[in-house]
Amino acid sequence: MVKFLESGALQDADEDTRRRFWQWLYRNAKRVPPVARPKLADLAIWPDENGCLCRVFEICEPRSKRVGAVLADSIRRPHEQVRRSTLVAFRGKARTSIRRVPTEGEIADWLDHQLAKFEIGSEPDVAIVDALGRFEADLVLLLKDRAIASLLRATGATLPALTRDGTIQSRADIVVPSPSVDLLALPGRFLLKDAKGAAALDKLSPVLREATAAILLDAFTEDSGNFIALQPRLKYFLSVTQDGSDERRRLAEIPILPVDGRPRAPTELALPGNRGDYWGGWKESISVKDLPQDGQRRYMAVGVTSARPNQKTSRAFFEWLSLQDRANLDSHMPCILRHILYPEGPVKWAETFTETPFIPVRGRNGLQIVSLKDARNKSVYLSDAGSIGDSIIESDGSVLLIVDHEKRVTEPISEPLRRLGIKSLREAIGEPENVSGTGNIVRAKGEVSDGFNALQSRNFRATFFKRLNELDVDPRLVRGNWQYRLDRIEQLFIADKITARYRFRRKPYLLEVDAGFDSESGVFWVKQDRNIDLSSIYEQLAKQLIFRPEARRIDLLALERAIKLEVDDPSFGYPAAGRPDRNGDSLVTEGVDGDGPSEIEEEGETETGLAEAPFGHSPFTPDPSGNLPKPGPIPSEPQIQRRPPRHPNAVANSDETDDSRQAPELEKDQIDDLKRNQYASHCQICLCEKPPQELAPAGSYIESAEVRRHVIEAHHVDPRSGGGARHAGNILVLCKFHHHNFGRRFTRLSVIEALQSEPKRRKVVFGRPGGEALEINGREIELRLSDTQETLKIFLTDQHASYWLSQAGGV
Repeated sequence: MVKFLESGALQDADEDTRRRFWQWLYRNAKRVPPVARPKLADLAIWPDENGCLCRVFEICEPRSKRVGAVLADSIRRPHEQVRRSTLVAFRGKARTSIRRVPTEGEIADWLDHQLAKFEIGSEPDVAIVDALGRFEADLVLLLKDRAIASLLRATGATLPALTRDGTIQSRADIVVPSPSVDLLALPGRFLLKDAKGAAALDKLSPVLREATAAILLDAFTEDSGNFIALQPRLKYFLSVTQDGSDERRRLAEIPILPVDGRPRAPTELALPGNRGDYWGGWKESISVKDLPQDGQRRYMAVGVTSARPNQKTSRAFFEWLSLQDRANLDSHMPCILRHILYPEGPVKWAETFTETPFIPVRGRNGLQIVSLKDARNKSVYLSDAGSIGDSIIESDGSVLLIVDHEKRVTEPISEPLRRLGIKSLREAIGEPENVSGTGNIVRAKGEVSDGFNALQSRNFRATFFKRLNELDVDPRLVRGNWQYRLDRIEQLFIADKITARYRFRRKPYLLEVDAGFDSESGVFWVKQDRNIDLSSIYEQLAKQLIFRPEARRIDLLALERAIKLEVDDPSFGYPAAGRPDRNGDSLVTEGVDGDGPSEIEEEGETETGLAEAPFGHSPFTPDPSGNLPKPGPIPSEPQIQRRPPRHPNAVANSDETDDSRQAPELEKDQIDDLKRNQYASHCQICLCEKPPQELAPAGSYIESAEVRRHVIEAHHVDPRSGGGARHAGNILVLCKFHHHNFGRRFTRLSVIEALQSEPKRRKVVFGRPGGEALEINGREIELRLSDTQETLKIFLTDQHASYWLSQAGGV
């Protein structure tokens, strides 16, 4: 037989011949010599269960019949005759052994055949849903076989799964439900419907445990009106994305934020400010009445513009404004001026982006905005020359004057623009060519003459700069030749009408003025007026002869004060060196900025060692009565008596979270009452979690109210920085933990609504076991935090709750 097999005759025989040969082998297996059996394995004479002939290595019979049944369509299982034949084995490594493990190709073929039944994104009928269930059950079975599981993982296949909306989706793109995922209220197509067998299937094709940024973006797009889930979604989205990322830029353009009940895109909106509007028609201002601090920060993180500009948003505003028609400029004038006055506005970016228009100017053709480059290179001037400016722009169409003030803005913009190098019209015009008076002309006498003589006195001239220093006027504003200019005045005349002739850009301009100096005649003219006084004359002298053109009017008014200033300091007019110290000896060091010597005195350590310490630690004896509250009506008027002083050992800002120097007196009294009388220095949230005896147990660091007070802080629910109310109807007293971790997550409106919706009655017992005890009646409110849907409980005494409700009308 061996020679017959080696001849190759059987390999070239037809299938019928090979089939008859197998039948002979099956009946005469014992007659086949052992040396011939390996050669039989390479012959296609072995029938599978369908009767088709194949080689031995092409046949597979898994150990588990269930596994074999699952893979039946993708493997060639042995014919019953093969199973019973002694020519083959089902274990060992002989060539005639039947494989127990499918090949990688067989597993891939089975998987491809199964996956073809399920279309991703389709809505399956009942039959497909049942088929998917059977497929997942089969996979769970196969994955129990370690060898088959390894082959399945090697395919790298992504499995389908049924989602909550009834569609088939890829497991790689869906999330397994959990409490944290449920907060996001994702559309059903992103959520796994049935978690049965999910752990086993995750070994092959895991589902997501947390939502991805892409899923959140789709959820925002498909379900933009779900404002209940908005804050949890924003909180999670910001935790999985980076500032400036593509995901955040995409979200900024999706309508997701509620404005009048409708979703709007973050890039269209701005938070309101308490110092005026900066954005006008560029952004729509949204209400933050029921938006906590954390919510406001999330809004800005996803594209809502802050109420206050930064360099980027300021420049973007002006780029938008430059594309608008001139009719819009007038309505946006307050916004323009506020930007120029703001430290992070154009004063920061204009030197870099010199071609971005931002400077408001007016000319013969009306209002417009120009860039810093144009303002420097063209005929653009600060409007600081009075009414002559109007004459100039009417006569010369190329001249533009800056609009530097507006009734809805508290400050002019001339100073910031002057620092940017914008030209002064007053400096450009210069002094008048001549000044003349007409009508009834008289020589100045009386106090006018006396005032001028005082101005020219030797004592005044010697001490002028020290007088200015005393009045906080910058001496650099004074002309270098001011004394010479004063000396040129020979006479003072008062006339009914004063006319000054100026020349600007080669054109003459006649202007009626209140006063002026004619350099040719040496006459200083002053207009006759019933309201004329010495102050106005001093102002005109300061403006035209003494101070530089950039001086402001307030600086000019200082001249009269400087003349009238009584100089009692013996060092006025004398060097400061040699000024005696307290011991009669001279104590002088070199002054700052070359301003002469100055005396130095410091507290604390001296050259000879430590000096007297005026403040130190003060001992105190705890007062047990401070641990019992004494609730009464919240003060509605500032208390006449002084409040007990803070303990000298108090940590800065630990007792009162706001600046006590700026806090209204009534607010200080109310905070003191809340801490001391209403809650005995306990946190209003902690009182809902544990009794006071557990919060401040005997023998602990915080047993005494005097010490405990320093970890209890006054929290303004609507922040003071955002214009929140400065009274007890906006204040809770919280421990540092709850203040910093929860205070920014709810609003004053939510507290008021909770108080108005029949809060739970609660009693809190203060005192020590076996000692004095006191029951305090109050109300317990529940707030649901929008970002996590957690419930927060807060205790308010009846008096505190009543005060909140009495002030609810201001919300």
